[in-house]
Amino acid sequence: MAKKVLIIVGHQNIKFNSIVSLRGNTGTDGELKINLDVGNLVSSMCRERGISVVQTDANANDDKSITSQDFNLALALHCDMDVANDQGGGMCGSGDPSVDMSWQESLRIKGIFDATYFPEVKIVNKNIVTYGMKFYYMWKYLSPKTPCVLLEMGQAKDPHDSVLLGNTKLIATGIVKSICKALNVSYEIETPTASQYTVTKIEFDTLKGQFDDLKRTLDKRIIDFPYSIADCEAKCQEKLLSYKKELVKIINS
Repeated sequence: MAKKVLIIVGHQNIKFNSIVSLRGNTGTDGELKINLDVGNLVSSMCRERGISVVQTDANANDDKSITSQDFNLALALHCDMDVANDQGGGMCGSGDPSVDMSWQESLRIKGIFDATYFPEVKIVNKNIVTYGMKFYYMWKYLSPKTPCVLLEMGQAKDPHDSVLLGNTKLIATGIVKSICKALNVSYEIETPTASQYTVTKIEFDTLKGQFDDLKRTLDKRIIDFPYSIADCEAKCQEKLLSYKKELVKIINS
């Protein structure tokens, strides 16, 4: 059975959330575009690798078609705000046991992101899990069997991180490699190889004989064709002459 992943695009459409206190939480400057661009590509790349993906906005807590499903991973994508003179950096966190019933699996997957994503994209891992990551509002609404991970991909306006975050393919690749490792799915897309069939001498001789028979039949028909047309035309002339004689008899009678 295909693995199933929920991609949550942080801050997207948050102003419509049923939790009023969240509606002004629109993210740091430039964050939403990065979250959305990366989320779209991550979803596409996961599907190419046979992973079933549901991509949602920041209002998944209000969507029963999502909260009623079990996922192998719920991944929330965010960018951190710029902190002066800190060399940039991102973070990865998982749900607290009080809001994440699959917290052990969440913690395992978080560890894979720490070991895979940050080295892949060359963004510093701050190795910090904030209160907001552990108690992210979405976690308590998801099914008990869904592991929860929030990735702060980097700082949206940091001089170093912003260049890397602008490379959507780089960031998405780091995320998808992490997902694939976590879910034991091959990152490499397998291309079907052409099947090879060995023909034996007996099969070859049989096919060659059939081909030669068909060729002889075709050659004979090509030769006979003009004669068949001529014979048909002669018979038609005879019939026309016969009809003409009968017609003369009728006229003269």
